[in-house]
Amino acid sequence: MHRAQKAVALIFAIAFAAVILLKLLFSYVAPFLCGGLLALVIDPAVGRLEQRGFSRGTAVGMILAFLGIILALGLVSCLTHLSGELVGLLARLEHYRGFIEEYDQWSLYFEGILKGLPNQVAELLRKQLSNLNLKLQDLAQEVLMSIGGLPHFFFGLVVSLFSAYFLSRDKSIFIRWLFFVVPASWQGYIVQIKGEVLNGVLGYLRAQLVIFIVSTTLSVTGLLLVGINYAWVLGILTGVLDLLPVVGPGVVYLPLIIYYVVRGQLLLGVALGVNLLVIIMVRQFIEPQLFGRCTGTHPLLFAASLYLGLAIFGSVGLFIGPMLLVILRAVCTVILVPNFHM
Repeated sequence: MHRAQKAVALIFAIAFAAVILLKLLFSYVAPFLCGGLLALVIDPAVGRLEQRGFSRGTAVGMILAFLGIILALGLVSCLTHLSGELVGLLARLEHYRGFIEEYDQWSLYFEGILKGLPNQVAELLRKQLSNLNLKLQDLAQEVLMSIGGLPHFFFGLVVSLFSAYFLSRDKSIFIRWLFFVVPASWQGYIVQIKGEVLNGVLGYLRAQLVIFIVSTTLSVTGLLLVGINYAWVLGILTGVLDLLPVVGPGVVYLPLIIYYVVRGQLLLGVALGVNLLVIIMVRQFIEPQLFGRCTGTHPLLFAASLYLGLAIFGSVGLFIGPMLLVILRAVCTVILVPNFHM
């Protein structure tokens, strides 16, 4: 076997072992991995502050504080714009609760309709209604589990921030330790791989931001045009959910479409369906090219990373898969095929 073939086999064997290990340990190391990713992203800005005379610890603290302030201001701005809609939405919860309490009456009503239909048609509709009921129950259970997991999420967020601070502040210590344990011939490769990974990660984050902005803009604009209440709340929620293809904007739009069709507002339901279709088609069109251009990977490889990430890690794999692809591409670019991008 040629030397290049051995290198390829070794790289993919290590990648396979890393995926297996990550799947087994992900729930334990996730906050530290997020902290390491954040430290990698802020490293260029920290380096610029160091050049201006700040100590590394002070520079890291300033960058993290700045990011926290930006995040807080963004949340305050969103809440300011959304507060009026949220108050109106809360005021209508009593109406929706009454609708839910009448669920049994609606069930009896539909059962009476089904009795007048042919047996095969009625049985098919019963199965579909039963499946819909189960999906709604699963969705409600997932929402409750997500709410119950908020304390764990915020604790993990704090651990990630602490990890990012210390990993970035003590970067030189970790680099010296790494160079101490790896052969001298590998050290140049490690520096180049770090640069390639940083460029890929930043490109991936830029692409995600563009996807969020496009989906939110299309959703808010469409909802405002058809006169839907709480357009900003629903539009921003659509943009957030569109970052998760497993969930997607359908979670927001499908209940709205069903609600307005049942109420007899067929034209409004069709308009919402068209808006949903536009959002999905635009995302499907721009996503592969956008991520391929921002991360330097072929759109087919990016689609494969999403599929494999989802199959191996679940919904979180939609983020892990592209990150692993970025790392694998960096390794192959630096070690196997210099100046060649996958």
